[in-house]
Amino acid sequence: MAASRPPTPQSTASSIIPLLRRFQFLPDQTPLQRRFQTLLKGARERWMYAIYWLYSPADSLLCWGDGYYNGNGKAQKTTSPTEQAQRKSVFRLLSSLMSGPSATHDDCDQDVTDPEWFFLLSMSHTFVNGSGLLGQAFSNFIPIWLTGPDRFPEPACQRARQLQDFGLLYWLTGPDQFSELTCQRARQLQDSGLQSMVCIPCPNGVVELASAEVVLPNLDLVIKVRDLINFNGPVADLTFAEIIRPR
Repeated sequence: MAASRPPTPQSTASSIIPLLRRFQFLPDQTPLQRRFQTLLKGARERWMYAIYWLYSPADSLLCWGDGYYNGNGKAQKTTSPTEQAQRKSVFRLLSSLMSGPSATHDDCDQDVTDPEWFFLLSMSHTFVNGSGLLGQAFSNFIPIWLTGPDRFPEPACQRARQLQDFGLLYWLTGPDQFSELTCQRARQLQDSGLQSMVCIPCPNGVVELASAEVVLPNLDLVIKVRDLINFNGPVADLTFAEIIRPR
């Protein structure tokens, strides 16, 4: 069997461009992006991004709904010059699609970090309802909180365990949680240098947050996210200006 070829910038961009073309490109942020920005900037924790996965009943899939990249953290890993060149090429292609080939794309010459790349590629992903962390969070309507191997003071761990005991969230932690999970997204998250992932189910989808730090579960964040999603406005009125260069 012939070895599969590595994706080219064109093939990577082509998996994202159909999604971009579904929406009107507006210069301003969407209402949900502004709410995500307020949430992340005001949080005690240093969250890298927030993504809203919208549930499609017809397909029983969670699809990209909207997202905001905060870039708050130091999750960066070394990539080869070849891989960096490919990432920059994808950014240039997407930037040209949105602003035209005659526009300058100086930002696209900056190195693309692993979390930025992970966030960008998420736009083309879908998740089956009931499968993986996102699908399980939505089907069971219970938040799932995944953290890395850092050890915490016992009082802090006790509070987190109480949230789980009362059925308010499901907490996965420990040195082997990422490696033992069958959820591909969780493994990709760790490969991108991120150490915490939170999946918070809402009536029409799931909000995903991630951090380069190990963040203990707290119910206050869950409540804030659900209040943020429950607003009257066209969630699907998307723009991707923040995604093309999320700095």
